[in-house]
Amino acid sequence: YRRELGQGDVNLVVERASRVQFGEDQMLLHLCLRDFSLDGRGGLRDPRGRTGAHLEAFVNLITFSSQEHDALVGAANQAGLAVEETVFEPMAAAYACLRSEQRRGGVAVLDIGAESADLAVYQGDALLLASSLPLGGVRFTRDVARGLGINLEDAEAVKVQHGCALRGLSGDNSLIEVPSPPGRKPREIPRSELTFILEARAVQLFRRVRRELSRAGLQDGLMGGIVLCGGMARLNGMCDVAELLLNCQANWALPAGVQGWPPALVDPAWSVAAGLAMYAARLKQRQLERPKRGLLSRVIG
Repeated sequence: YRRELGQGDVNLVVERASRVQFGEDQMLLHLCLRDFSLDGRGGLRDPRGRTGAHLEAFVNLITFSSQEHDALVGAANQAGLAVEETVFEPMAAAYACLRSEQRRGGVAVLDIGAESADLAVYQGDALLLASSLPLGGVRFTRDVARGLGINLEDAEAVKVQHGCALRGLSGDNSLIEVPSPPGRKPREIPRSELTFILEARAVQLFRRVRRELSRAGLQDGLMGGIVLCGGMARLNGMCDVAELLLNCQANWALPAGVQGWPPALVDPAWSVAAGLAMYAARLKQRQLERPKRGLLSRVIG
């Protein structure tokens, strides 16, 4: 029957939407509300006070390995730190790096870490997609090690010092020095060889990102663009490859809005750390307000 909807109705449909049977080693990390549908009409952010008969909630559930989560929390505890909450990294970076106008047009955050590249896609305040791709910086380094016949430590150094993800952006015909085994002189190779290796992996990464964006219905481009964070984001040419393959603007995710944040750390490698600081502050504020706020307020923020 039709009636005016209240907080209890909202709590009920959100709780029902979260009833999902996870795998044996999976745990719920985040419940992110997208919107509500009332009597078949979707796109509602807050149905409270409206009149209707049938209310549905659409949510995104971000899961994580229980064993890996417990290992990370245990490591933090051994270091003398208490863990209040765990956060999906690109969501943390979004707190520190995204502007409201970027969110309105649809924006993606890609955190390229060592082992994985984690993706979050926003439209306004709603999280449309969260995904983790097994294509982190270590993959790039291993490619360089295999392609140039050097060890991983030297490959990382060569990648950082001379690397570029797109041919034509750097001196492709110039020579770079590559370490040799002990007792042998370093050798020189065309920089284009290194760029060829890194470009192939970068293209693979952003093709995978494009596939994920298609799942969210954003295959025609993001009006707010994509922002890259993590250490690999600093590799020359990464933003250029992203723009070529994703048909949108690409920029570094640089932290902003943290009072007293050191200028030296305004860097995509520190975006997640800045976002975690802002997330923690917001968490503290929510804890103070919790007696006065309902489930919808806590989910939407």
